[in-house]
Amino acid sequence: CIEKMKNLIFTSLSFLLLCYKGTGQTINSAGLFPTIDHTSKLTEKLDLSLYYFGALPKFQTSPQSNEKNIAPLLLYSEQSVNYMLNNNFSCAVSYVFQRENKMNGTFANENRIHIQTTYKKPIAKANLKFRLRFDNRFISIEKSDYRTYNNRLRCLFGFDFPISSKKNNLYIAAYEEAFFNTTAAGQFLYQENWASIALGIKINNANKIECGPLFINWKLNNLDWHNQYYAQISWVSSLNFSTR
Repeated sequence: CIEKMKNLIFTSLSFLLLCYKGTGQTINSAGLFPTIDHTSKLTEKLDLSLYYFGALPKFQTSPQSNEKNIAPLLLYSEQSVNYMLNNNFSCAVSYVFQRENKMNGTFANENRIHIQTTYKKPIAKANLKFRLRFDNRFISIEKSDYRTYNNRLRCLFGFDFPISSKKNNLYIAAYEEAFFNTTAAGQFLYQENWASIALGIKINNANKIECGPLFINWKLNNLDWHNQYYAQISWVSSLNFSTR
């Protein structure tokens, strides 16, 4: 099983390298990505989830771009209510507030409501996950009259599996998520991709730490891409109130 998962990781990373090779100019930046991922189990079927992160740019390289401050400062907060349909399927509704400084120091504020369905399946020692999310995005630019609404579809595939250790508390977690924005013609266009692989450490039954690289790829226009390389550290915690 472990050998199969290694082959899957290698194949996935090879596919990503092929996908991200573009013909336009490429802008690169790097930084830190601290994350908090918390889940509280309220009842047997109802969960409350909190997901917060900051994308903190440390340096950037834009040899072919005249843009300044291309590296984003991204602050994100998500609050979700999840309902378990059965052992494999769940659905959720979430509210997100996001502030983004993507270009030239101009802040973009986004209020977002999304709905999603998630399928999880244990296979041997691995846990597979597939998620479909539909975003409703209300975006405004500070100190301007710019207001817009758009939506997008997001498709995530992920997995985790344990690795051998003395305390049996180590695991590998990885995911790949593609973003498709809608157009006025009702078409979905590939605009964004997130890919991550991390080493996880179980501190106790309620807390875990995950560390690893995160690669975010944004399409700026028809040919140009912004590649963002982050060192991500995540605190993953859970509480169970359903048995208290």
